[in-house]
This record gives sequence, C-alpha cells and structure tokens, in this order.
Amino acid sequence: MGREGKSQRMVDKKELKDLSALIEMRLSRRQAMHYGLGSLLAATLPLTACSQKQIGPEDKLVTPELLGFKSVPVAHLVDEVVVPEGYRAEVFFRWGDPVSDGPAFKMDASNTAGEQLQQAGMHHDAIQFYPLPRGSGNAKHGLLVMNHEYIDAQLLHRDGGVFDSPENYTLEKTLKEQNAHGVSVIEVRREKTGWQIVRPSQYARRITAQTVISISGPVAGTKYVKTEADPLGQEILGTLNNCSNGKTPWGSYLTCEENFNNYFVLPTKAEFSEKQRRAWKRYGIKNSYYGWYE
Repeated sequence: MGREGKSQRMVDKKELKDLSALIEMRLSRRQAMHYGLGSLLAATLPLTACSQKQIGPEDKLVTPELLGFKSVPVAHLVDEVVVPEGYRAEVFFRWGDPVSDGPAFKMDASNTAGEQLQQAGMHHDAIQFYPLPRGSGNAKHGLLVMNHEYIDAQLLHRDGGVFDSPENYTLEKTLKEQNAHGVSVIEVRREKTGWQIVRPSQYARRITAQTVISISGPVAGTKYVKTEADPLGQEILGTLNNCSNGKTPWGSYLTCEENFNNYFVLPTKAEFSEKQRRAWKRYGIKNSYYGWYE
C-alpha cells in the first residue's frame, strides 16, 4: 500500500527513525546484553526526581504528528480491501506464489508437496523488512520475511483434508500441509513502477514444519530439548502456527508459535508417566485439527 501524489514525496524525504533504528544506532548486541539488567532496574525503580518536577506555563505539550489520512468509515462493508483516499492497495505476494524461480501456483489445487515447499505458505501473518545490504538502512531493497500461521485444507487439496475425506488422506497431503506452514523469505526491490519481487534470488527460502533447525545458546544439549529423534539435543524439526514476530537489535528474525496444542494428540501408551499426561492435558493436547499423527 503506497501513498500517491505530493504527500508521498514529502514523507519520503523525512528522516523518521523507528525504535529499532534508534536501538541499532546506540546499542550493539554486546551492549544490549551488558545494559539489559540496568535498564530493567531503572524501569522498576520510582522516578522520584521526575515526579517532583511541576509542569509550569513555560512547558509546552508536544502533539504527536499524525499520518494525515482520512479514516475509512466503520460501516463500509464490502468484499474488498478499503483504504483511505489517496492510498492504493495491491496484491503483492499470495499463497502459492514462488519465493524465487519455483513452480507456478495451480488454481485446481494440484500443486504437489514439493512444489508447495518452493511457494508462499497460507495465511500470511506478521511481516518484517530487512534492508540490503545488511545494516545499510536502504528502504528500497531488502528482504521481506513473513509468517504463515495455518492452513485451509479444503483449499489446499482437491478433496479436502483428513476430516473431509479420511479414506484419501495420504502422506503426500501431510507433507503439503506442513510445507504450507512456517516462514517465507523473499527479496524485494522498489522500482519506478512500484515494489517488485526479485526472481531468482539467492536469499529467497522457505522454513516449514519439516525444516531442520539448529539449537544454540544455553539450552542446547540440555534435557529440555533432547528427543528420540535427536538424543543430543542439538536440532529441532520445523516450526508451525507462526503468528507474531519481531526483530532483534542485532538484526535477526523472531517468529512466535501459538496454539501448538491443535497439532498433537494425547498419547495413550502405557510408558508415558502420569506427570507427562497431566502436562499435556494442561496444555489442551487431546484433539488434532490435522491427521499428521496417523
């Protein structure tokens, strides 16, 4: 969505800095860790010096600068994306679009699991922009990273998911559903005609429920991340139900999972302890929306 006309040129010239830009200017990763505890203490202690200052007539209240667009009426109920006057909305990156030079989307839902692995996942959620070159602050070329939270099996497959046609539910369908979850990384560039996706791109990739992810930091190798698949606790398999996200001061991407309980079923095997059963039940792990456990 972009602003048209004279106002667009005025906004482009302003040197506005968001919180992440200010942090990047002032703090390196090491400094952020060093000052983190002090900042936390400062935030929790009473600010007596500030609270004692009285506001006088010489103090002026600063009104935050607004974007200056006309609000869209709440009662405007139409089946389309409605934006304020002077703005425009365009379809940019849809479910099934290739992240790089992969296969095209097929309207009859016949794309394979392998093809979905090279395409945008379903239901885009939180998005972050990373300038290229890294750390340059370039607003016209960079990486767009986005989450894909969940799927609609009725749209993903020709005959629906496990609850629509359980007799036809296959491993191929499971893999396609898992590949429609996760994260997409695409390279974008702003041209004279508007924003474009760079294809092919050396940076473009997908992270899905099947992607092997290395564990680092203090938790690596501990009992909390050791599994039957990886008894050393060095790797985990995939990510799913990706909702919110964030950008760290040192430029890495945080993707946040939610509602994971909808993907698993409560085990019934006798070897699981009562403590484990209570923990799973506490998180609501009992019924799965998918057939991945079959």
